[in-house]
Amino acid sequence: MSKKALVPSTYDLDLFIYKQSVKMIFKHIFNNRILLRISISSNYPIIRNSSSHFKVLFFGTDNFSLPTLKLLSRNNNSELISCLEVVTSLKSLRNPVKQYANENQLIVHSWEDVKKDHRICHSFDFGLVVSFGHLIPEFIINSFKNGMLNVHASLLPKYRGASPIIYALKDHQNMSGVTVMKIEPKKFDVGDILAKKEVLINSDTFMPQLHDELANVGAELLIDCIKNHHSIKPLKQDNNNATYAPKITHEFCKVRWNEMTAMQIFDLYRALYSFKHLTTEFRKHQVKFLEIARASNSAQNDDRKAGHIKFCWKSKTLFVRCIDGLDVEIIKLSIGKISVISFVISLLVQLFGISEFGEKIALLINESIFSSIYSLFILYFIVLCLILTICFKSSDFQIAIRAAILGYTFGIALFIIFTMNENYKSFGIYLAFLTFFHFSEYLVISISHPQSLNIDSFMLNHSLQYEIAAVSSWIEFFVEVYYFPEIKKYKMIWLLGATICFFGEVLRKTAMLTAKKSFHHLVQFQQSEDHKLVTNGVYNFFRHPSYVGWFYWSIGTQIILANPICFILYLIASWLFFKERIYMEEITLLNFFGQEYRDYQLRTPTGLPFIKGYTIDT
Repeated sequence: MSKKALVPSTYDLDLFIYKQSVKMIFKHIFNNRILLRISISSNYPIIRNSSSHFKVLFFGTDNFSLPTLKLLSRNNNSELISCLEVVTSLKSLRNPVKQYANENQLIVHSWEDVKKDHRICHSFDFGLVVSFGHLIPEFIINSFKNGMLNVHASLLPKYRGASPIIYALKDHQNMSGVTVMKIEPKKFDVGDILAKKEVLINSDTFMPQLHDELANVGAELLIDCIKNHHSIKPLKQDNNNATYAPKITHEFCKVRWNEMTAMQIFDLYRALYSFKHLTTEFRKHQVKFLEIARASNSAQNDDRKAGHIKFCWKSKTLFVRCIDGLDVEIIKLSIGKISVISFVISLLVQLFGISEFGEKIALLINESIFSSIYSLFILYFIVLCLILTICFKSSDFQIAIRAAILGYTFGIALFIIFTMNENYKSFGIYLAFLTFFHFSEYLVISISHPQSLNIDSFMLNHSLQYEIAAVSSWIEFFVEVYYFPEIKKYKMIWLLGATICFFGEVLRKTAMLTAKKSFHHLVQFQQSEDHKLVTNGVYNFFRHPSYVGWFYWSIGTQIILANPICFILYLIASWLFFKERIYMEEITLLNFFGQEYRDYQLRTPTGLPFIKGYTIDT
């Protein structure tokens, strides 16, 4: 073979390069098809689409927006999305969209900045809107190469507006869904429809459950629309079939007993669940229904009219008749967010109204009621209520009246301690510990976790059982003072009870201050962002130091009163209550913190005798 034959010709080189190029192209296509098939089968896929690299600007503000933002973020820097940034309204300090974006290093723009300079939008292909809450101007919509898309939580054109989920439940719908549509200027929820997906609603579905399900379905549907946007033919909405779901007002939450059936009231309750309370009026006082249920037929065998109530001693709940002759069961309620005692006080304030105040005082003087020191206490209390009524309004009044009553009662306690005979001094000591306990509950929460502070932080309306227990201890004390006065005079018993109460009070308040934002008066079934496992300080000795403090404080009060019967009952009732409470709470803590809490359980006791709580091997 000649040397010349070993040298390839120009034609041979061109043919070799062509074959290699064809092989590389087919290999690239084959690999992309495999990646596409794999991604479709996974949950929350990273979608592969070699023909599209979109830049996306996401608009959202709340928890309904989050599933979509999370799915977009998962697909960021993929062959579907090359760039993802976020626009949100920064009015709320606890903005979940902003928080998630910051945690995942996404660029966040203020809505105010975007409105001032919409050139921010020019470099993006899509604007994606999910529960944003602002009408977007036309010049911003036109800034995006492919326009703006919106996820709406209804099957448009039904339930246009801010509250589609609530209205669907309130109207007893058995079907809802999500719609992806184009954003149009000047009006909400009127754009052309790109896709819909239905979601079934069961008769026992509550708003939070439907909210989360629709948010997840909407996120997946929006991704599909981005992926297939070239092949989707938009469909115009039929305005003749449009219905509306405007913002929820106070009027919307009112129960109208002469117009609504039991089913309609319960549907309204599950529609507003965790968002707002149902309300009604009782003698010009607003009543809020915190928990209701559909009543069984056994409670409805009477001829009561709509709006009339019946109290069931067995269940300790109210049954209210509706227009259809059926009842709703009221399990928990509040009267203007106040306790029963505060409600009675408010009635007294109304009785001694400002316009009639002079006549009432004159009447009291003429009847010589001031001859007793107790009448001065009553007059002082009435004047105090009037001053608070004038100076405070709404929720401020409710806080002020509680604090004033507790301070007033503490003053009465001191009066009893220093002026009454020996038989009643122990009641004064008990009353001082009781009022200080409830006042300090509110005070410590205001220091350690002010975000969770509300009227219920005083713990005055803890439960019906708590109020019954307190009244029972008073009845026993005064009955025994009358029949067995000698047993109330042993100072060593007072001292022992006061010492136990003091220990319990200090331990509980120390636990609350140590836990800070991780402390809540109610068992938390969902872990909040600021809920941390606390194991330092008093938590190093007991897993539940606040319960330990409360347990010993409660039995200490009965030792102060020298109440043998209530001491035993309090001991048993408190032990059973905290046994159940700790068992339930530790299930949630194990769900929140897993092995970390399991290790904490192994090295630290609950602090209460013979209570182990919930463990994995329970």
